[in-house]
Amino acid sequence: MALLSLYQTKTSSGLVKAVSSKISILSLDMFLFSYIIDSVVYPYFKDLFFIDQAQFGKFFFVIVPIVFVLSFGGGLGKKSFIQVAGRDSWPELIGQYGKT
Repeated sequence: MALLSLYQTKTSSGLVKAVSSKISILSLDMFLFSYIIDSVVYPYFKDLFFIDQAQFGKFFFVIVPIVFVLSFGGGLGKKSFIQVAGRDSWPELIGQYGKT
């Protein structure tokens, strides 16, 4: 829900506007990448650091920003890949190979 609020922000700061617009544009990609990142990061921390469930609260504030940043990077990487491929969206990229 927090990312939805970024769609209607009005601010005079150029930096805040640039960051919030990037996050809002990449929010779907971040959502999709977050599952992949979660499936890697949580088992890594669980195997190395968790002794009992009481420790989860301590590592929660470390893991969530890591997942957020890595998901943002994954979404940004996907967007860059699409731009390098010369297309603006996946349907256009896939559509050119589906034509007979």
